[in-house]
Amino acid sequence: MKLIKKKSKYKGFSLLEILLVLAVAAGLVIGAFMVYPKVQMSQKIDKESKNITAIQAGVKSLYAGRAKLSSLNETVLIQSKSVPDNMLQDGKLINEWKGEVTVEYSGNHGKYNIIYNNVPVEACSRFISAVSGNFEIITIYNSGGSFDIKNKEENFGIDTEKTAKGCNSDQSSTIYFTSIK
Repeated sequence: MKLIKKKSKYKGFSLLEILLVLAVAAGLVIGAFMVYPKVQMSQKIDKESKNITAIQAGVKSLYAGRAKLSSLNETVLIQSKSVPDNMLQDGKLINEWKGEVTVEYSGNHGKYNIIYNNVPVEACSRFISAVSGNFEIITIYNSGGSFDIKNKEENFGIDTEKTAKGCNSDQSSTIYFTSIK
């Protein structure tokens, strides 16, 4: 007896195969949405680390031959082209988190502050860690209070516990980075 194989006239994927493909695709999309914000935040932190270093270099270059910094402010730095162009918006210095960046003479022995406003919780600790070696004093201000997290003059380096507490006490913070000319 001959066995006749019947060929199915229906060709294509089964429902199970289609569901499997959809599940894998959904997993990839969800994974991308979870990873993308973290990658984007890392890029912003890296960019701001470079920006704040450029501002410091601009101050040192502009005031290298001067004894006093009393005229120092962001307007002077902008006019002298001593700040990164990517920070300039409507004549102001604006950081990646849409906060204003100000520069001021602190009134004490060649010190000046670079003040970063609107630094989000997700970036605060990592941003401070990335640039802390360049500064004498770092202080966080927000609705939770003020947190002195580094002060070389008083012989204490980065206090990671205070950094975490200060950074996580509000949605965003203002950070004072104090440097010496």
